[in-house]
Amino acid sequence: MAMAINSLMGKEGPAIHYDPLFCRTLETYMRYLREHPDTERINIHPHDAYKYEGDLAGLLRKYQVPRHLHWLVMRMNEFTSTLDVKQDLESLLVPSDDVVNSIRQLYMTTHKKRKA
Repeated sequence: MAMAINSLMGKEGPAIHYDPLFCRTLETYMRYLREHPDTERINIHPHDAYKYEGDLAGLLRKYQVPRHLHWLVMRMNEFTSTLDVKQDLESLLVPSDDVVNSIRQLYMTTHKKRKA
């Protein structure tokens, strides 16, 4: 049974990260985020990949990735579901908070202008 992405994400961190329009905006930045020099590549220990197969949220908690970035990390690594994690996973791309905050600020400025 497929679950809605909103039901899989905890509501920790800035609320804007759970706004569908902001998520669509982040999708347009995927290449930029994947290639940004501040994006971190976390090496996944083989035991953890095996233990957390099909459990991206658990794996991200293990590696202390903030919960509000879980969806973004999922998409940056070209997963469409939190169940896509396989036991042969070797690494994950994790965006820089500063880069994500810059995108968020730009989004908020643009979004504010549209409402006016």
